[in-house]
Amino acid sequence: MFHSPVSICSNRLISRFYVFVFSVLLFLPGLVASAESKVNQDYHLSLYKDVQGSVDALELFTKAPDKREFFGITCSMQSPMPLIQVILFDDEIMSETPKLLTVTLAIDGVILKQKLQGIIKVVDNADEFSNKIRLELVTQKGSSFKDLQNSYRVLLKQLQQGKAVTVQLEHRNLATKKVNFSLKGLGNLLVPNQNICF
Repeated sequence: MFHSPVSICSNRLISRFYVFVFSVLLFLPGLVASAESKVNQDYHLSLYKDVQGSVDALELFTKAPDKREFFGITCSMQSPMPLIQVILFDDEIMSETPKLLTVTLAIDGVILKQKLQGIIKVVDNADEFSNKIRLELVTQKGSSFKDLQNSYRVLLKQLQQGKAVTVQLEHRNLATKKVNFSLKGLGNLLVPNQNICF
């Protein structure tokens, strides 16, 4: 399909805008000036370097088509676990107060066996109205820190190998919400930098 120069330029500006917005509003606002950005299929990657020039953190995210819904993974050398989030803006938000959700993930239509929970953080100010939902693996009784790290490794690998993920968010006092995101491009960007996540 032919794309006019105006269309291509517009798409690039939109992509840069989302990279900027995601970095400033969501994960690592203090490091946005040092970000190196890459794009692969449906994912944007920002790499952040320390003063020595070594990669210190990364952000990966995608956006649902035609909706203000984002899916992102952040890893940092300062954190022993990856941060996996769903971000809902404006009309897409689930709750105006913090909530603990039950989360079900399905990759390419297959529901994962891992038990997850979601923690809603509400942002409501002049610049932003959003739900930032941190997706966490539920720790099993008697499991070790190493076991939990390995479980996150397995989860990231499953996400890398899929084409699409459906995140189902449930709470007894809220309407169940399903959000769908592409996984195309995630593995290509994450695998070379995955050592930062653990």
